[in-house]
Amino acid sequence: PPAPVTTYFRRELTLPADPAQLALWLSARVDDGAVIYVNGVEVLRLNLPPGPVGPDTYATAPVDPAGWSTGNPIPSDLLVPGVNVLAAEVHQAAPGNGTMVFGASL
Repeated sequence: PPAPVTTYFRRELTLPADPAQLALWLSARVDDGAVIYVNGVEVLRLNLPPGPVGPDTYATAPVDPAGWSTGNPIPSDLLVPGVNVLAAEVHQAAPGNGTMVFGASL
């Protein structure tokens, strides 16, 4: 079967009682494009067109090799005490592209 256009990832992150005291920076390694969310709010978009994206949206160009993005600050007002969710959707640039890379670092 052909490779899916989009692959989804979710990871829970437990924070202390006062996340406003934290300075979080996000870097991502992606092949080919991605949108990354914290608690449902977009915080980083790589190699995807502006506006809404869906499961059939292709990245704007292929990436080879996948490199790390520069650090992007996570606004502390998006964070809550306790469980927070980091979610990502990784998009391929062309139909049948069998390679996909995703990594994230906080």
